[in-house]
Amino acid sequence: ERHDVIKTLRVGDVMTRNPRTIAPEKLAAEAAAVMQSSKIGGRILVTTPEGRLLGVVTFNDLLAAGVV
Repeated sequence: ERHDVIKTLRVGDVMTRNPRTIAPEKLAAEAAAVMQSSKIGGRILVTTPEGRLLGVVTFNDLLAAGVV
């Protein structure tokens, strides 16, 4: 039964509706603090003030950079 449901789920049904965002000029340590305080799944969208997506910063990105 469950497998039948999985076959019909759309991305819009399972996506995060209000993802956390951060501006590209913010410090990487700020992104780490947001991840920690918000207990989010280890990724933040990097956006312009107008909301245009520039990229994604992940926990692994911060780990590789020595931030966490």
